[in-house]
Amino acid sequence: IDFNPMNDANVGVHTSPGTLQTDTWMHIAVVYDGTKTGNLERAKIYLDGVQASTGSFGVIPASLPSTTAPLFLGAWGNGGYNLQGQLDEVRLWNVKLTPEGIQAGMNCELTGSEEGLVAYYNFNSGADPVEDASGDGHAGTREGGATYAAAGAPVSGACGQLPPPEPVDTGGGGGGIEESFEYGNGAQLHGQDGGSGFVGPWSADTGRVQVVAPGLDGSASALEVDGGPNVDQLIVRQLESPIETTFYVSLLVGRSAGIIDMDDFIVLWFDDLSSAGGVNAPSLGTKTARMMARASNNGESFIPYTPIVGTIHHVVAKYTHNGQVFNRSDLWINPSHNGGVEPTPDMYNPSQSSQNSVVTHIGIRTHSLDPGKRYLFDALKIGSSWS
Repeated sequence: IDFNPMNDANVGVHTSPGTLQTDTWMHIAVVYDGTKTGNLERAKIYLDGVQASTGSFGVIPASLPSTTAPLFLGAWGNGGYNLQGQLDEVRLWNVKLTPEGIQAGMNCELTGSEEGLVAYYNFNSGADPVEDASGDGHAGTREGGATYAAAGAPVSGACGQLPPPEPVDTGGGGGGIEESFEYGNGAQLHGQDGGSGFVGPWSADTGRVQVVAPGLDGSASALEVDGGPNVDQLIVRQLESPIETTFYVSLLVGRSAGIIDMDDFIVLWFDDLSSAGGVNAPSLGTKTARMMARASNNGESFIPYTPIVGTIHHVVAKYTHNGQVFNRSDLWINPSHNGGVEPTPDMYNPSQSSQNSVVTHIGIRTHSLDPGKRYLFDALKIGSSWS
């Protein structure tokens, strides 16, 4: 049994020869975790609930490319090679199942509402289109002469409550980083050490950066940044673990004073401070009166959507790592959670020549932002997945 996580038959993991038997039902599961090191840790094959992968080939990357290509079940190579057999109880997840979770769910039926379940094909309807019992709307079509069998896999009843998925290691994946700026109205950000996923306190300009009430998410407070001289590192804080793979940023943004113009520039940046901190780094903020995300300073994703005084916007950005550098930015404004499934971005830039391969610090940079123009930030979260 091989698992190829990319469109490349020369990259993957495999079991020993002869593990796949004929004329009997077998449960096969695969778990991928790009935050791990080494092929056999990043991708694991489980056979009847027991880890069975014994070897690998190529180099499995720390992040996988996205695709709009269709998903095939029981076929490979766009239908060029079809399975001579039966499939049942096919589940796709966006969380990392534990061995206990795999074992608890492999001989029973799901409800369709389990945490992290994004597609579920139990083939019980016997009708077309093929139902996605997860409720996420990923119905399928039968092709190549596929039929419904009279009897399915020998599963017995409902699974009940499954063990929780395994938390993904935040080292390298950008998970578990949060800051809500709950330091009290009028407090200076400089020297504050709240939040999670950081090392040490914030370093901040005490004249332009403070905490104000109320928060943008209904909490007690938010961060307020005032305009002034151009500064690349208006605030800076070190992360507990470097980010070396694709990551997501979720942030509430607003404005408390001032009228924006085309020269205003304020961004939250993600950098390793190896050169001019924050200048050529992945960034998220406003530029030329538009919301902007970019993987480097030579390619940007813009949305003509600018915070105005009294409004709150939920901004989400994704920075894709190709195994060497961050080379793509995706941007959403006020997106829905979408059941934990990443929706189509409002704007993206797929080919950016970034100089950054790792993020060790985050900060704020301003340029041509006049005094009296005040921006608000709150509910900062950095994670390794959309959910």
